[in-house]
Amino acid sequence: NQRLKAFRTIRRGVLQVVEDIKNKTFPNDFKGSSLEFVLSCIAEQKQIFVGISHPFYWKPKLRIPDIYEHQANKMAFGQFLENCINAKSEEQIIKEIVRLDALKIKGLGPAVGSIL
Repeated sequence: NQRLKAFRTIRRGVLQVVEDIKNKTFPNDFKGSSLEFVLSCIAEQKQIFVGISHPFYWKPKLRIPDIYEHQANKMAFGQFLENCINAKSEEQIIKEIVRLDALKIKGLGPAVGSIL
């Protein structure tokens, strides 16, 4: 029952990330963002996910992940999350993964899988 509640919270959180990106209120840093909330909820679910947030921390020297400064990448990330959450089949999710990967957004890569 607790896991089901957590799943709903995570789902609502992902939808909030999508809305923040669409409304251009998604911040230029991970700290305090709706994405930080989602990943902390996921991290609470299992010990294996404790380091889930690390790939999404802004690394200024490396300029990664490039979803905080590059608006087109931010929009693509939000669209990816929205399309995945609304997907009705595995094939749709795989198609979205391939589409996002084709954009080669620096620092994003496999880290996105932890949200899925």
